[in-house]
Amino acid sequence: MHFEKIKLKKLIQMKKQLLLISLFMIGLNSYAQSYQGINTSRKAGILSTQINPANLSFVDQKVDIHLIGINLNLATDAAPLSTSDLSDFVDDPKGLIFSKLNKESFTGQMALDLMGPSFAFAVNKKLTVGLSTRARVSIGLTDMDVNLAKTLDGYAEGFDFTSNPSINIESNRANTISAFNWTDIGLSASYRFMDMPKHKMSFGLTGKAIFSNIYASASLRNLDINVDTANNNVRVQSGTGTVSALYGSNLNTNDLFSSFLGAPKGFGFDMGMSYAYYGRGGNLPVFRVGVSLLDIGSVTYDKADARRYNYALNASNLEISKYLNGSVQESLDSLKAGGQITLLDSSTDVTVKLPMAFNLNFDYNMAKNFGFTFIMQKSLVNADDINTIRAQDYYSVIPRFFLNFFELYTPVTYNTTFGTTIGAGMRLGPLYLGSNTVLSSLMTSSSRMIDFHLGLKFGFGNRSKNTEAASK
Repeated sequence: MHFEKIKLKKLIQMKKQLLLISLFMIGLNSYAQSYQGINTSRKAGILSTQINPANLSFVDQKVDIHLIGINLNLATDAAPLSTSDLSDFVDDPKGLIFSKLNKESFTGQMALDLMGPSFAFAVNKKLTVGLSTRARVSIGLTDMDVNLAKTLDGYAEGFDFTSNPSINIESNRANTISAFNWTDIGLSASYRFMDMPKHKMSFGLTGKAIFSNIYASASLRNLDINVDTANNNVRVQSGTGTVSALYGSNLNTNDLFSSFLGAPKGFGFDMGMSYAYYGRGGNLPVFRVGVSLLDIGSVTYDKADARRYNYALNASNLEISKYLNGSVQESLDSLKAGGQITLLDSSTDVTVKLPMAFNLNFDYNMAKNFGFTFIMQKSLVNADDINTIRAQDYYSVIPRFFLNFFELYTPVTYNTTFGTTIGAGMRLGPLYLGSNTVLSSLMTSSSRMIDFHLGLKFGFGNRSKNTEAASK
């Protein structure tokens, strides 16, 4: 995939393309699973809190330090994707996606998860604490009419406007465009309140300060529009429908990724319990089961910066390109002043719920160096609520082979939106890398998701006897 050839300058140039990509590529409000496989490893350390903060008391080393990690996920329900498409996405994102769309509407996702400097420390046999930093970004569309998506972009490679000088679009789909990012700084603690030779149980809690710079969402419903594409210049000759817009910052489309941090705007937490059975004796449990609630909380935006609008669309001779630059507010004000939209109602109350989810994880050690993990995640927010970020529903089985300094894992995941994927990953000393989709992408041409994760972490020191130690 030649990631080493991608220059910083090229990545900076991509930021202005990303919003346009979101106009026709993928869907929100959902957020993908991240670091699948490595976050359930015995060497996961602070990464294990992403599944269940109670797992922190079962880490096998005194100190765990996570330096940096990245997880990128691309998915759509209407375009087959393969691992090789990652490099094509960097070179020509518009051409890649438009060449693959094969349905009248589509939903999907692009999500970027950055795990920053973090650490965990075993205070004693029963108590473990941790500090984590994490940034998450997602942009895209939900239930998007393909013709509308291509028309909005206007200059997309692969769409021949010369043969389509006039386009009529009638759509009752959601046609929702969204973008968000947030960073959280989490403080975790896990306490082992049951510590018998064969039975151990822990409770864990992570409190998170939420920093958010961007939340924006817009939908176009009940559309009946006629679009003129003469001279490759997209113009709505006439159109009716409803337009809804919600945003939590003065979002400028040219500076979508100008800040990961933003300002503190909310608080969230994760909580969970974990039980381990050591029926064979020694340091390795026969099995461990945990339940958790993740991303409980919300982000509230200042009234001075937050807006929620509903408009009636009454477009006539509307040139789309004039409204793809500048802030959301400027674009809406300009449309209203031109008589293209009419305000129905508005509000300055914008509170966005985090992607709360229920998680069940089960680890079974079949032998000294071999076992598997089962994970089930279920979103607990309303998918139709514009004020929510939705976690994805999925089931995953992860066989793994592990040694002290080496580990192989193979996630087999069923995602209720994007189907089944098979991946592979490894840990070699401080380096971990993997993908949830690499094997399924190689085995079939119909895979609809690609992703990868990569990072550096290490630990040192041994915990007291009868902790869950890695095999030697």
